[in-house]
Amino acid sequence: MIEVLVAITILSIGLLGTAALQVQSKRANLGSVERTLASMLVNDMFERMRANPTRFNAYLTRLEPADGIGKGDVSEPSQDCTAAEPCDTNQLVRRDIYEWEQQLIGASEVAGTANTGGLVLPLACMTGPPGGGDGTYTIEINWRGHSEITDGTPTDPCNANGSGRYDGDEGTGTLRRFVSISSYLNDE
Repeated sequence: MIEVLVAITILSIGLLGTAALQVQSKRANLGSVERTLASMLVNDMFERMRANPTRFNAYLTRLEPADGIGKGDVSEPSQDCTAAEPCDTNQLVRRDIYEWEQQLIGASEVAGTANTGGLVLPLACMTGPPGGGDGTYTIEINWRGHSEITDGTPTDPCNANGSGRYDGDEGTGTLRRFVSISSYLNDE
């Protein structure tokens, strides 16, 4: 009887360890998916900018959707920018920024009334040379992670840490995740 009790105890400890490992694995996988999505969104915006080279400066903005899961802050442009309904360069900028914000908040994937395909509490900013033109442009996306990190506060060109959106139990910005990519763009 004691041998069976000891065996069950050892088995229980092993199963609890396996369950904890599974939870850690799921959390790491979700973080990886979010970082991949953010990187893809940054590269998507760079390609949109390259397709409209005379208006680089018009893309330099800060997007901070109000609640991160609902509707974005950028209103939908009336122009669709299709072959049947072409846009000028200014209309294309507005359409690009609107569509990009919709991707940030995951507006194409909805469960009930909540967007589920985007990042949690996204904040994005795009910077570049004053006045636009040839130069190095940087796009940064911040979002709220699912667990705290304590390995220091990274650079913060979007001023996301002071927003309170990414505060955890351990202090300012401990839930903040970000991707920042720079690229040289020229208007040719």
